[in-house]
Amino acid sequence: MSLISLIKVTKSFETKLVIKEASFTLEARSVTLFTGSSGIGKSTLLEIMAGIQAPDTGIVKRSAPISFMFQDNALIPWLTAEANLSYILPKNSDPKKWAERIAALLDFFQLEKGDYPHTMSGGMRRRLSLARTFLLKRPIIILDEPFAFLDENWHHLVSSLIVEAYRDNAALVIAEHSLNPALKEALEEKITVCELQDSPIELRLE
Repeated sequence: MSLISLIKVTKSFETKLVIKEASFTLEARSVTLFTGSSGIGKSTLLEIMAGIQAPDTGIVKRSAPISFMFQDNALIPWLTAEANLSYILPKNSDPKKWAERIAALLDFFQLEKGDYPHTMSGGMRRRLSLARTFLLKRPIIILDEPFAFLDENWHHLVSSLIVEAYRDNAALVIAEHSLNPALKEALEEKITVCELQDSPIELRLE
């Protein structure tokens, strides 16, 4: 089952062509990793998939809800760690029903519920962003450099969450500079690696 389809998508910023006629299909229960150097356009590609940015030309189709982790975390600075998670709960949902899962994620990522983003280290903010992304267990999870600012131990713990989501039938798209060894070990042959070597990005993964 196709959850996201990009058909001949093109994107430019002023005079710079970043993505050129890219086509890509994301199937259910899959893990796709896009690797490449900084500035090549990986974040733009992911944001187009998620509907955060619109392509200049081409078609984007989505058939399921998405959880998205931004490269810069995009935390709400005036909210506590707990409130940053509660903020994304579905409208009219009962926060009490989510309290246990929120507490479990904060505990997993070793975060204090009352701490604010500005009091956290870069790694702690990354972990809070990851906790928020995995909170709702959506069918599509898109992660932009999830291992940034994290040490090797956290690489293994985050990889375990990715595996858990995959086993729960989620489709995951990840952008990284290269394939993380912990992720490779956790997913073995289940991950599809697409190395992006040149800009503009030209994909033919249909």
